Amino acid sequence: MTANQTTVEIIDYKKFPQRQKYGVVGIVFGKVINGLTINYFSTSVFSSELGEDGQPIIRVERAIGSICYEISSEISTALLYLQANNYIDEKVGISVVGAEPFHEVELEGWSECWDTKAQVDLAFFLEDVCEELETKGQAFSQEWFYAKICHLYFTDKEIPDVSFTIGILLSQMWTKLEHEAATIRGISNQTALQKANSEKQIVIKKRAEEKKAEIVKLWHRVCKEHGADAMRKDSNAAQAIYAVAESEKPKALIIRTSGNVIGVEAIRKTLGLLRKDGKLG
Repeated sequence: MTANQTTVEIIDYKKFPQRQKYGVVGIVFGKVINGLTINYFSTSVFSSELGEDGQPIIRVERAIGSICYEISSEISTALLYLQANNYIDEKVGISVVGAEPFHEVELEGWSECWDTKAQVDLAFFLEDVCEELETKGQAFSQEWFYAKICHLYFTDKEIPDVSFTIGILLSQMWTKLEHEAATIRGISNQTALQKANSEKQIVIKKRAEEKKAEIVKLWHRVCKEHGADAMRKDSNAAQAIYAVAESEKPKALIIRTSGNVIGVEAIRKTLGLLRKDGKLG
């Protein structure tokens, strides 16, 4: 390779179980090499970019264009990957809305998949996915990295440090993939695919509902102890609930990987969701 020659090396290609919107058939992961300079990239693959053998053909110009770090693009790619691996229902639409540089990622049909009576907050859902993977010994797997960065994105998109952390996690993921020569394989048997998808959602949804139920119970308790007026603000109620939980360690509010109680901010956000659902007085 000459000093000025630029090449593209595909690390892995993930084909979706079925074609997505706009003809997207999968996600490609790779790197652009120019001399000693190496840049990783990830991008959606369209049917027109597949060769006769069904593998993607990514031109240098396309790969270089995908190097540009845009958080909304990385998050939508991560969500598509999780969806292709059955963590997110295939009926959910993932899109980027808004004008640059104020792009945001939206999920269409999310609440319908989880039923409209008990909406599951996306940030907490992704947090539970991370915990489930960690419990199974799959921390730092590709699924974990993507669930982690999506959790950070939907937890608070206003904090600059979140974007920086997401970039670091992505860099770590690419390095790990390359050194381990990781491959991404789907489940060929459709019956097994549907069963795995159903089981994952049942476990994660059950944990989310148990967490909410415990917070509702503690909310009623602190209202009796401190008075409804004092607990009218969710920030006050969250502090009081956290104090009780820290003392009594209810199982539903314990992060299994660390043994710590979920934070005050997590409790406050859950109270807001519960209030919207009409589960608090």
